Amino acid sequence: QRQDLAGLGVDLALARRSPAAVFGAVEQARATVVVPDLVRPPSDPHLVSLLNRRGSAGSARERAALAMAVRDRSRIVRGSMRLLQPVRAPALDAALREAGHAALVVWFFRSGRLHALTRVAGRTRLTDLADESLVRSCTDRTSFAAHRLSSADGSEARDGAARALLAGAVALLSSALLGGLTEVAERPLVLVPPAALHSLPFAELPAVAGRSVSVSASVRQWLFARQTVSIEPDGARVLVVAGPGLPGARAEAEAIAAGHGVRALVGAAASVHSVLEGLAGADLAHLATHGWLRPDNPQFSELTLADGAMLVHHLDTVGRLPRVLVLASCDSGRPVTRPGEALLGFAAACLARGTRSLIAPVAPVPDGETGALMVGLHERLRAGVAPADALAQLQAGQPAGRRVFVCFGAG
Repeated sequence: QRQDLAGLGVDLALARRSPAAVFGAVEQARATVVVPDLVRPPSDPHLVSLLNRRGSAGSARERAALAMAVRDRSRIVRGSMRLLQPVRAPALDAALREAGHAALVVWFFRSGRLHALTRVAGRTRLTDLADESLVRSCTDRTSFAAHRLSSADGSEARDGAARALLAGAVALLSSALLGGLTEVAERPLVLVPPAALHSLPFAELPAVAGRSVSVSASVRQWLFARQTVSIEPDGARVLVVAGPGLPGARAEAEAIAAGHGVRALVGAAASVHSVLEGLAGADLAHLATHGWLRPDNPQFSELTLADGAMLVHHLDTVGRLPRVLVLASCDSGRPVTRPGEALLGFAAACLARGTRSLIAPVAPVPDGETGALMVGLHERLRAGVAPADALAQLQAGQPAGRRVFVCFGAG
């Protein structure tokens, strides 16, 4: 019902042909995308106990019963009631200037069409871009091809077909999403897509390749992330973790930790308790683990650690997450969408819990194939390069199908 009412507001604004009115209506429609997560529960001993019991449960029936108890408890614990403020044009323009004179692009679907709102140099423009069915079809094909190419045992014929599928889909998408937006050319990009496009590996698009890109669920979320104080590279407290069963991830973590002058949590040391404790005290964290996205129950999506799974629900037990967080885990950046454009999963949860910039893949990442990319990323972060800029520089040299990491948040 809320989404129907919000859609009516967008339709009335479109009828007025006022870009400013449409911008306000679209932002209002997405206002609750992050508000529910921002109403955060305080540290709750009972929730911690339930999560620990679920982790050690012996039977599937017991785990299912405890999962329901965790879900119910997380819904009833009273939060801090911190809400986002409305977007003000002067504050938005100032933030875009501070972000390297970035261009803001807000896409939305309405009446079978994809529309875009851009904000560049203090001017808002509304553009009717493409057919919704074309965009959704190309998005599905891009995601399918990226998942195919992530398989380490694919045949040359199958990989060739997947690369051809990917090339065709991203060429059409690039034209549909950005082809008519000449005002955003050659600028850093702040992208606010509808929920259906949040799983796109944007660096695969020809019009985006090599450019600094930050992705957010709403303009308010991007501004909220920018309000989080950034970190000085020299004084950052760093956590580096490698999960079990991934020799490449362990080598990656140890190389990254050596660069920062810290010791990585590997083997038995990478327990759920140790990682959560480390996250609470870190400014910058890198987690290289198995990842499992649960489409049926996204808050139980998990990162695999030495003694079991760290769930999205575990993040409710951490007072503050690192301001810069890298999740080198399969699909950890890909959200699960719900009616009303709600986004659920690790990426959405981290951005609502203190993380300023999150770098994570929206497709599987084979073990051992991201090591050089991740080591290079941290070298640039230590040099003071912004996360989105560092990621763009490195992914520009990656082959097609391997540019699946996205920078979410402030960038």
